[in-house]
Amino acid sequence: MKLFGMRLHVVLVVFGLALAAAFGGQYLYVHRQVEAPLASEIASLDGVEDVALEAAADGAYQVKVRLAPGVRLPDLYEAIRERVELRLGVRTVVELEDRRTAELVSALDSMQFALQEGAATGRLEAMRQRVEELAAASGVEARLFVDASRIYVTLEKGDGYLYEVIGRRVANPAGADGNAGAGRGGA
Repeated sequence: MKLFGMRLHVVLVVFGLALAAAFGGQYLYVHRQVEAPLASEIASLDGVEDVALEAAADGAYQVKVRLAPGVRLPDLYEAIRERVELRLGVRTVVELEDRRTAELVSALDSMQFALQEGAATGRLEAMRQRVEELAAASGVEARLFVDASRIYVTLEKGDGYLYEVIGRRVANPAGADGNAGAGRGGA
């Protein structure tokens, strides 16, 4: 069979090869010009042990970062987020990997109400006090850090360590209707 004077099977083969070359070229470009340099840049940060990037079908990325024990979580997390958002955009999830133990997970679970209440209400001092009480009762060392949009939790005991980042709502001091504390924030 012929199409515009050419054999149809030749046209289909050439089309298939061109399509494969285009997709292969795009993959190589993304891998060599975006993913590999980003992974290398994140891996070079002090406190980062390993980095893995996973692309989803919808174009979003998941960046898994294994952190060393004893890092100052807010500084390192922000450095990672800045690099990720610069190269991949905001549709990216940064997942922190640590050395969680069942005991640390249980301690974090016991702290969730205090952490979420502090994140939602902004009562950060009350949150800190309650988390310290719960950590002491669980026999773990807890460190909390807060910035404008997140609460950073570090729990440690023995060789285990756990990192958790919790988004928080920040109330606008003068809300949309002019009432103090009535504004809407984002995590």
